Amino acid sequence: MKNEWYYTNQTVDRHEARRLELIIEQETGLILNNPFYDGAAKEVSTLDTTGKTQLSEDEIVGMDLRKIRDSVGIVAMMTADQCIGSAMEIAIAAFSWGKPVYVIARKDLFRHHPWIKYFASRIFDDVHAFIEYAKENLQ
Repeated sequence: MKNEWYYTNQTVDRHEARRLELIIEQETGLILNNPFYDGAAKEVSTLDTTGKTQLSEDEIVGMDLRKIRDSVGIVAMMTADQCIGSAMEIAIAAFSWGKPVYVIARKDLFRHHPWIKYFASRIFDDVHAFIEYAKENLQ
């Protein structure tokens, strides 16, 4: 397995998350697997044109779980209050598979939430703090 990480982010902030993903990859050499943009089912093309996905719940969750299972761990960009999918992915990765979870929490709500604190291996206030950590520790 390469240094490939599952990159969870919220649908409403997917464009900003993508921009930051590319910066993280360029500066750290990590491979971030973004479910909206990477892989066989690129959800973003349908989301951007219709506002909805054409994938079923089984397809979305099944694909995401396989990607998480096959990754080193999770890098989570937590930006929006609508984050139930990301929260579920964090819990499953950490609890069920013992994978490391690094959370970039751009809101106090996520930095101090007991469930995020419990499952996260480490929480960062911003992308730059994560990048510096990754350069030193995730290579």
